[in-house]
Amino acid sequence: MASTTITATVDGYDATLLVIYPYSDMILESELGVIRSWFIAFNSNIPDVSNLYPSSTRSYPAAVLTASIPLVSSPLEAQHITGLVSTSKAWGRSPRETNSCIHIYAIDHILAQGFHSRRIVSALKNKLSSDTIRMKVEAALDNNIGISD
Repeated sequence: MASTTITATVDGYDATLLVIYPYSDMILESELGVIRSWFIAFNSNIPDVSNLYPSSTRSYPAAVLTASIPLVSSPLEAQHITGLVSTSKAWGRSPRETNSCIHIYAIDHILAQGFHSRRIVSALKNKLSSDTIRMKVEAALDNNIGISD
């Protein structure tokens, strides 16, 4: 497990996103590039492919993304990164909380080609209360690889 911080300018303001992901020994340039573009679109309140606005969820504005990488797919859906999104307030609670699940799609399903779109899958609150999850999150936070611009 590892984490990194992505910085971006969103609507003229500096913004940061803490990203937690399941690898401890890799810097995932393409994946983080796609996530950074998602972050800018999400926090700019641009609607997703289902015309849902991020501001309609309790995870807006996003401050933390717990991501499953690499791309996954299902019989009914294209390859995507799955992420649990949290605001800084929800992430600061004990136990930590996420407030929506999103799917992030790359252009032609190839991460190196960049961000294509996203879909808000669920806007349900999720408490990260299991000991296993809490230990993995703490391990990721302890293994922060720095800032990705």
